[in-house]
Amino acid sequence: MPYISHDKRSEVRCTEIIDTPAKLAYVIMQAAMDCLGTMGAGTPNWDTLSNVHKAMVCAEREFYRRHIVPHEEEAIVRNGDVF
Repeated sequence: MPYISHDKRSEVRCTEIIDTPAKLAYVIMQAAMDCLGTMGAGTPNWDTLSNVHKAMVCAEREFYRRHIVPHEEEAIVRNGDVF
């Protein structure tokens, strides 16, 4: 995951209240569309589309690694492994 410096984070932080999965999906989609408009002036080409997609996939994997895996590891300790 390509992290950005602390001073740049305030430039891209979402300030909306996101309290439902639908709102989260909307904000992610809007961010992707905004990025397409910024990165690919006019009609985006394959490289631009691919780069936006890669960023979303990497963010999903980072969320999984940081939040879901630890939750699953705790559940294994609490409940026992399935194998």
